[in-house]
Amino acid sequence: MWEHRLPYPGCGGSGTLATASGLLFHGDPGGHFQAYDARTGRLVWQFQTGSLGPWSSALGPGTGPAIAYQVNGEQHLVFAIDRAIWAFKIGGTIGPMAVPEAYPAEEPFRGAVRETTEIALSALVSEDNPNTGRRHEWVSEHAVNPTRAAVAPGATVTWRNTGTLTHTIVAQDRSWATGPIGPGASASVTMAKRGSVA
Repeated sequence: MWEHRLPYPGCGGSGTLATASGLLFHGDPGGHFQAYDARTGRLVWQFQTGSLGPWSSALGPGTGPAIAYQVNGEQHLVFAIDRAIWAFKIGGTIGPMAVPEAYPAEEPFRGAVRETTEIALSALVSEDNPNTGRRHEWVSEHAVNPTRAAVAPGATVTWRNTGTLTHTIVAQDRSWATGPIGPGASASVTMAKRGSVA
């Protein structure tokens, strides 16, 4: 019914919480806890926590989920961000915090540049957890392997979908697109000119 784009890369922000009162709550990695009209998408309330969601090199900034609960018949909302948990209720007395310095709107490309004309959609991602000291690995449907590739002008690049979701690859300047690539399928594009394509 509606769409609201956020200025953060990857899977930034919390999941959404829809309530019977017709509100949709979302945690923004820029520090906002927001309520939208679930029918129209209009922003009806927001609170600045003063914190940024933790940055994940694989996914971009993130936050915890929004949760609703009741105590003695009184509705409460909870939102976790940057090692803090915020609880809200109607008539709460704490005011918004100062806006933190924002994350970049685009995450820079990281990783070694590989010379290849084959790119896999869906890839193994690994990340060190600073809280536990352990390394976590998972297959991400939204990762590519390699993350950076170099090809000669005129070369044909093929994207092979090794995951379970359908993906479309589009040049940042919209000069080309692969069209939908279903699970197990592939699509190719000839790189006609020099330049950097994000």
